Amino acid sequence: MLIIFDDASQELNAHQYLYGDGPVDVDVKLPNDKFWHDQDLGHVVSRTDATGIKGKIAVVRMGDTPKNVVNATCLAFSWMVEMFGPEHGIVMLQDDVVFNHDWLDRMIAAQAHTVPGAPPLGLITGSWSNCPNPDPREPITYVPSRGITAQCYFVTPTGIAAVYDWTKRMHPYNKGFDNKFCANIRTGGASVYRMHPAVCQHIGIVSTVRPHWGWRRHGAQGRVDLTARGPFGLADQVRSFRWEIDDAEDPGSRPAEDRNE
Repeated sequence: MLIIFDDASQELNAHQYLYGDGPVDVDVKLPNDKFWHDQDLGHVVSRTDATGIKGKIAVVRMGDTPKNVVNATCLAFSWMVEMFGPEHGIVMLQDDVVFNHDWLDRMIAAQAHTVPGAPPLGLITGSWSNCPNPDPREPITYVPSRGITAQCYFVTPTGIAAVYDWTKRMHPYNKGFDNKFCANIRTGGASVYRMHPAVCQHIGIVSTVRPHWGWRRHGAQGRVDLTARGPFGLADQVRSFRWEIDDAEDPGSRPAEDRNE
């Protein structure tokens, strides 16, 4: 099941793409320098136009005003848990990432390779921007501390139980979701791992949370996972993941008191 959560986007092109089925201008000026190509991203080229995804992918709009990235992500996560249950885990993805074709199969299979004696597996991350891996174990490396960037999170049923109460609350901050999420996984009695090598690569050029950060904000490494290697799969057309949600509750419609504000 694939669902897109829309935190009250105001961009006209975004509305046309998410809620329409006609042609949409989607041209983005991606880098084309040596560093970009060194990350196996040379073939990742923006399309100039695309067809809206109405009727193909469920889009859940989270109210009429943005809730910010922390609260919107928490709300989306807890909504999915309530809608589908925790039995199979939940995958959270950001929209500025490209993937290896077998990324999900690799993450699911990696659950069998945890570290003996560590807390039960709660979270596997697909990549970690700006951070080398001091203990590069395949297919996953145990990470006992620090938050891992949230481009790709696979949260196991154990991880859901550990972090669910935190995601049910409204928070006064709009940055640091990844740090807080990982911290609550651990304090809830579960553990965090990172895929090695990474199964995806971050290509976001501008951060809406930190707009002064360019893609290479952190020097020569950029905001990428240097263990990520292509090829990264790109589809010519969006597949149909149709799912009827007409009767589903809009997560943004819940009263604040019901979300433990």
